[in-house]
Amino acid sequence: MPGCAKLGSLPLAQWLHQVMIDMRIEVNYILVAAMIDMYSKCGGIEVAKSIFERVQWDDVSIWNSMINGLAIHGFARDAIAVCSKMDFETGADRFRSLGRAGFLPVSSYWQQILAVVFVVRRMRAADRRRREGWRSKRGEEGRRG
Repeated sequence: MPGCAKLGSLPLAQWLHQVMIDMRIEVNYILVAAMIDMYSKCGGIEVAKSIFERVQWDDVSIWNSMINGLAIHGFARDAIAVCSKMDFETGADRFRSLGRAGFLPVSSYWQQILAVVFVVRRMRAADRRRREGWRSKRGEEGRRG
């Protein structure tokens, strides 16, 4: 699945998913997180969302895959909403206690939040540059005419 995600081929992702179904491969949280990541990186964010909404596990890797997928597609508000939902549904205390035990879900959670903020800032800056460029081109044309 990571190879498919790197290729970014949605038809290949769908084929791989169908092979897993046909072969009746037992799905665990690792495969679910990989599927969400694969579909997100292949442009199938709606499929990724659908898988995420149907899953019963509350592993942090599944949440992080969905948050990252939403962020790379520019759905910052949705990504932050999923972060909030993760705190509410799975219990932030559970993740904090894992962090105190030496696991890193808390830091990966905040990494995702920072990634979302970074993507939003980049998108806003690009949008601002595009608008300013459009205005300056329009202004130049107006001066000439």
